[in-house]
Amino acid sequence: MWEIYKKEFIELARDKRTLIFTILLPTFIMPVLFGGVIFISAKMVKKAQEEVLTYTIINEQHLPELAEIIAKEDKFKRLEIENEANIKELIQNEKLKFAIVFSEGMKANLQEGKQVSFELHFNNASVTNRIYQRVKKIVNEYSEEHQKALLKELNLSEEQFSGLTKPIIVNEVNTADKREDFGEKFGGFLPYILLIITLTGAMYPALDLGVGEKERGTLETLLLTPISRTRVVLAKFWVIFTTGFLSVFMTLLSLIIWGIVFGQVMAFEAMKKLSGLIDFGDVLLMFVMLTPVAAIFASLLLCASIYAKNFKEAQNYMSPIMMFSFVPIIFSLLPGVKLDATWAWVPITNVALAIKELLKGTIDYGMMGIIFLSTTILAGILLYFSILWFNRESVLFRS
Repeated sequence: MWEIYKKEFIELARDKRTLIFTILLPTFIMPVLFGGVIFISAKMVKKAQEEVLTYTIINEQHLPELAEIIAKEDKFKRLEIENEANIKELIQNEKLKFAIVFSEGMKANLQEGKQVSFELHFNNASVTNRIYQRVKKIVNEYSEEHQKALLKELNLSEEQFSGLTKPIIVNEVNTADKREDFGEKFGGFLPYILLIITLTGAMYPALDLGVGEKERGTLETLLLTPISRTRVVLAKFWVIFTTGFLSVFMTLLSLIIWGIVFGQVMAFEAMKKLSGLIDFGDVLLMFVMLTPVAAIFASLLLCASIYAKNFKEAQNYMSPIMMFSFVPIIFSLLPGVKLDATWAWVPITNVALAIKELLKGTIDYGMMGIIFLSTTILAGILLYFSILWFNRESVLFRS
């Protein structure tokens, strides 16, 4: 069996596509893409914050003081328009970035201590849009100055005003430590990445070792070797398991290395923070939890690859397999879903929840036995079907 394992693994290692999906993709491409997306997003946000915004003000006479303060802003450029009805069209054509419409009686109402409002027209479809925040900052500064003047006129101190507007304040005291707080926020994202990489890392080797043997015509030669078909399947299973587990290992290792090398880059700030909160033992436990999941994916993919009659059919099976693999991971991201005696028996979801609890430092180690048992049972069942189908001529050579 191990001779077949060694042969199959060496052949995969010589294949450029295997090197790309198992080594190059998780080690270099994924971290670069991940870091690149965050880096570009940060640049876009910064650009949006520093962009010169063209604007107009309608009914300026109702609050000229605020209009004057807005006009003094360095990154704002005022344009005059003839018709208020053209605001939407001008914003859509990007001739205007925003428009302010003051309501009648604003100044008088403010002097009487009443609350007033005005309309801010802008296109909020962009994710990096910072128009509202930039205008609101100016308005807040004006509001604070007006508030101080009003308090002085009414002979009230700021403390008295606070007592009138907010007599009771609730001060939040977070009992969670830094690790638990960070783990709750980051813990749902990391398992998603690790499990998907484990699946994709095992996908191509599974196709090559199953239906790929059929299309190359080497399956018949393999079946003639003096070794049981069960051992042949087990050898293929271990090769697929190794590549899937190797992919996720290389991903974690590369993120740690890239995080050390480029520690100041925003893309790796989360990894830097994470490395200061968890120890080597927790990382080791994550790999232990991923072991039966890698076995599930290896068994499932090998099962589909053996059953498929050609490469095209096998590829058609991959999409639903990925879709059904996403669903258990999504369950772990839902609010209120926590690792307990029920969820510990749900394969893949339980591992995602366990990794999250490990990051938080609140893992119940008794649950880990249940998780390992449930995922191992499912992997064994799927591996049994792979062996069963590999021993059936009607499945191996179906037309």
